[in-house]
Amino acid sequence: MRILVIGSNYSTESIANCLASDQENLVFTNQIGTLANSLEYDIEDIESYKDFALSNEIELTILCDENAISLNYTETFEDAGLAIFAPDLESSKIAISRANAKRFLYKNRIQTPKFGIFDKIQPALDWARAQNVPIIVNADCEKKAFKPTLCNTFPKAKKAINNLFEQGCKQIVLEVATDNEGKNFTFYVISDGFNAIPLALCAHENNKAFLNPNNVNEKIIEIANNIISSFAANKKNYVGILGIDFKFDTRENLWIYDFVPFFKELDADLFSYSIMENKASLFESALVGSLLDNYHEIEKSPYSFVTTFENQHFYCVYGRTLNEAKNRMQEVLELEAQNCLN
Repeated sequence: MRILVIGSNYSTESIANCLASDQENLVFTNQIGTLANSLEYDIEDIESYKDFALSNEIELTILCDENAISLNYTETFEDAGLAIFAPDLESSKIAISRANAKRFLYKNRIQTPKFGIFDKIQPALDWARAQNVPIIVNADCEKKAFKPTLCNTFPKAKKAINNLFEQGCKQIVLEVATDNEGKNFTFYVISDGFNAIPLALCAHENNKAFLNPNNVNEKIIEIANNIISSFAANKKNYVGILGIDFKFDTRENLWIYDFVPFFKELDADLFSYSIMENKASLFESALVGSLLDNYHEIEKSPYSFVTTFENQHFYCVYGRTLNEAKNRMQEVLELEAQNCLN
């Protein structure tokens, strides 16, 4: 298959390498240093990518990060008769904007922490002051540039709120922190607009991501299916990869915080290595609406995986158990540290 992979982060590199490792694929990407053939177009130059795809008979284009998905690729490529695996602009707004995600969750009665959305400083400060528990201060759309800030005191919240507005954020999202001791994870599904098939559950802690093939329960899958159904009911047929940010608190409550429109950088290799299916065929099936016809169940690796980003490099290791994978990662990082010293 002739494939074009577009994006501006490590997820793009990981997916390009994964697809290019299959000798039946001819893969092109704007990322340098992958197993695929490199292109030099700017990510915002949609017309050049469209013309390249037409002239080189590209059969499938994949958008791999929020920057690419937020541009008008989908409409431009579809108007030219090109197959593109990504949510359209309308449905992607819920995954890219925290404010839109919160409104969607609230409207569809999906459990999310108490929140407020603000485009002015004073109402935001008033809301923050009125809360009796820690809050999280978020930018709306600039997720990569501004990480969520946990604020245990009002002065800290005030500083974080002022900083976001001073740095140009037009809208911020404040939410009540549910449980500092809870576990954060992202559950990924692939959707054809009407059906969702689980791909991976990636836990996150201390700049590491963990994948255990045995840690997905039916409640999580049910919530994911409800979300995709709610997209369709709101006439936003989400086609692509959807990540759902969960928190599992110490009282065993599941809270949904946010969505992501593709794999996070730490999670991309977990998908690439743990899913045993032909990735190009999987993406194509979602695009043409035949997911459930072709995949009653996704074949997955029995191994556990750990990824991290250290010393400007991404690392991914596996083990028969999650503890074995964690130990192997520690050995890898210790060896890299020793090599740096030498």
